[in-house]
Amino acid sequence: SISLIIGVPLVIGVFILQQEALSLYSNLIYRVKVGYLDVPDYFKELPIIGQQIKDILWQINKNPEGTLEAFRAWIQSHLYYGKVALDVVLSTLAKLGMALMTLFFFYRDGTSLIRQIRQALRNVIGNRIDGYIDSVGTTTRAVVYGIGLTALAQALLAGIGYYFSGSPSPILLTIVTFMIALIPFGTPFAWGAVAFWLLSQGHTTEGIGLALWGILVISWVDNLIRPIVISGATKIPFIIIFI
Repeated sequence: SISLIIGVPLVIGVFILQQEALSLYSNLIYRVKVGYLDVPDYFKELPIIGQQIKDILWQINKNPEGTLEAFRAWIQSHLYYGKVALDVVLSTLAKLGMALMTLFFFYRDGTSLIRQIRQALRNVIGNRIDGYIDSVGTTTRAVVYGIGLTALAQALLAGIGYYFSGSPSPILLTIVTFMIALIPFGTPFAWGAVAFWLLSQGHTTEGIGLALWGILVISWVDNLIRPIVISGATKIPFIIIFI
């Protein structure tokens, strides 16, 4: 039943995504054929890359047939990599489904499982297993707490950057950043998107400043807070966890 609950929305989501991708692809090909491929004006006005975007659009609209032919050749030469990427995505989704299903059973039967594992291993290595299992539990809890505290610290630092860069609704953006920061490697997408938006609106100094703040300060918090929390809970020296 768990697999059904997870699988049905996933299949529906993939189907909808496929239809939207086909619609987008068809619309893109049509615009290229008629020589009217364009992007919003704020992309053309971006610093550094704005002129390059204009030049590329001009080349595409000037020779649509040549562009389509080059695109087809590029697709043919990269079909293998597309298949590899699709295999990775499907494999990752399958692993996610298994992880969720396993998590469900661990939450439901975790106490009984630990009791049985403890008893089975005690027959092999004796009472030392109690210390090992307790250490695993302590380390796991420390990692979870470290993730939460790191996400909170990164969100607060990002909120400071949002405020001083003049970003709209900095408190709301801080909350969104906290939720995204709970996802591994998700934080740069939060402050990076805001920095990109500032650049697109012509706030070049603020956008570059926020990007530097994110790279030099926000991203480094993960390398400090998490080792501190884990080393404190597990009594392992900080430098070992840091490395």
